[in-house]
Amino acid sequence: MRGLAVAAVAALLSGTTPVSAAPHETSIYQQKTADFLTHCNLVEHDECVALVNRALMTLEAEAAIGRGRNLCAPLPLKPEQSDDLIIWILSNAQAANGFAADDLSLAARTLWPCK
Repeated sequence: MRGLAVAAVAALLSGTTPVSAAPHETSIYQQKTADFLTHCNLVEHDECVALVNRALMTLEAEAAIGRGRNLCAPLPLKPEQSDDLIIWILSNAQAANGFAADDLSLAARTLWPCK
């Protein structure tokens, strides 16, 4: 049920049209957040959770080699945690810069700060 609510909010707030390139076909660093959210809205909930986890794992790997900021999110995220991350992005659009990598990273660092 929660996944359906996230999908409905994402569709309503993103206001974008479907894109032809899936997130796994476009670098997370080149993909716009709106496109990522739209694609997540078009696929099954489990696939959206997997997309979020793959993106965060990519960002975590980049941080491990000094090419990004550390993430302390409990990877892989559970479906509810993935929903929370997407809701945070949608609720904090003013903090978003428009690129999925940056916005996913910001959401993860905010929800699960490093201690």
